Amino acid sequence: MSRTILWDFVSQRGENLIRRWASKEARLSNVARGKLNAKLDLLERIGFDAALNAAWLAGPVDKQRRIYKLRIYGNVMVRPLLCQGPVDGNSECTLLLGAIEKGGRLQPEGAAMRAAENREVIKQKPRTRRTRHERF
Repeated sequence: MSRTILWDFVSQRGENLIRRWASKEARLSNVARGKLNAKLDLLERIGFDAALNAAWLAGPVDKQRRIYKLRIYGNVMVRPLLCQGPVDGNSECTLLLGAIEKGGRLQPEGAAMRAAENREVIKQKPRTRRTRHERF
């Protein structure tokens, strides 16, 4: 089994928005950030399909664009949104948007749609709108 390559969505200016979310915006505790890193490390090792079968990837939350949420349980229900691919669907996953879940709803509002939009941006400009995943 080959490793899955993880990518992070970046802004037009090249800022890693996933890293910014996990490090600052989400206000995650060290424990939550550690759980997030552990799940992403495991996703890299076992791959998308195995993660989906293990039920810690949920979805699709947007069936048309195949957006999934990674489930991390804790005081804060961390739910980064990701997709398989979108450039190479066999060997990569891309983190599209940082999100949390409160009361069964993803936040920020419209998170699935924003993640789908980010996926489309990456499909158009894969070299400039994503970067290799960085641990938090």
